[in-house]
Amino acid sequence: MKTYSMICAVLALVVVGCNTSDEIPGFEEEKTVQSDYNLILNTNGILSTQHLNADADSMDFNPDEADAFIDVALPELTYRNEDVLGFYHEQIDCSGKVTLHDFKEDTSNEITVFGDISDCNTLTVTGFTHTSSTVYLSYVIEVNSKNKTYFVRAIDITAGEENFVDIELSKNPLQMVFTNNRVFVLTFDEKETNENGLVTIDINANTIINEMNLGYDARQLFVDVNKDVIIGYDSLHTILNSKTFVLTYVNYEDGKEPNFATSKATFFNSNGNLYYGRPTTDSVFPSIPAIYDFGQRTVYLYYYENFLTEAQMQFEYEIANTTMVSYDNSNGLLLVGYSKATGAGKGGLLRIKVAPEPELIDNINLDGVPYAIYIK
Repeated sequence: MKTYSMICAVLALVVVGCNTSDEIPGFEEEKTVQSDYNLILNTNGILSTQHLNADADSMDFNPDEADAFIDVALPELTYRNEDVLGFYHEQIDCSGKVTLHDFKEDTSNEITVFGDISDCNTLTVTGFTHTSSTVYLSYVIEVNSKNKTYFVRAIDITAGEENFVDIELSKNPLQMVFTNNRVFVLTFDEKETNENGLVTIDINANTIINEMNLGYDARQLFVDVNKDVIIGYDSLHTILNSKTFVLTYVNYEDGKEPNFATSKATFFNSNGNLYYGRPTTDSVFPSIPAIYDFGQRTVYLYYYENFLTEAQMQFEYEIANTTMVSYDNSNGLLLVGYSKATGAGKGGLLRIKVAPEPELIDNINLDGVPYAIYIK
């Protein structure tokens, strides 16, 4: 196994080195606060919830707490807007289903969509976002290989029946995010330039108010704590002011890329730091937990090899890969969900003290693989 000389590996855009504890994102003086973890687990393709009680020193199962979460199959698309986690599922009857679960209010709502379209073989949903009153789905209708039409459907979920508006696009939609009363759509020009673009829709009028070219290889959109849009590329990211459309470009030096642009296991804390699973080639694991500090433009890498023994990694916890990364702000702990190398549908949750150096607090084995978490 490869050995690591750094206790915490830090990739700054300019300087590489370990920072002191008060510079590490999220580091606070030690305290203990009762936290309730609501884990969404993927067990052989079915999502369900598992409640845990935790403080700074320990965590355990809470078998007595129930919730209104409806067990669902693994969705085609997932989108979280604050306390509400949404799923989109294709249906075999030429329609789709949106499930919205509000963790704060503990309510769950299912909505059938595309009931007006009869030929489902030509319809592909590519993006999904939602607000408290509206669900947005981007979709492609294919007449033939050379003739496609592109839309964003805005569905009023407060109406008694499906009430929607279709907004036509000129390019293939790939992904959507919502912020500042606007929906931002990442697009791809598959007919002419092979370049990406960004379309902005005003949700009050359901009309396009801005379009811009993003060049090549834009991977994913994120919304940060300032309600701005982060456009992730392999070798840079762009920050779009969601009100003024002013762009700020952040380039990376070779070998110092944070590599969050393709990660699906992402979480922003209240300080604006991004917690995610970072793909890596210098570990035995495909991805590792990481924190990207946008203010300092520094990424902190948490190699399992640096805070776990070989026996813990291979035999006690049987870690296969990182599936979820989050942060318990009340207790100052990094939360890492992982899949197990043995046992289909099995996983676990590690809690790590991030400063002054990575330290394992505890682990819990789970009958499922962590998919998402909501912390009360």
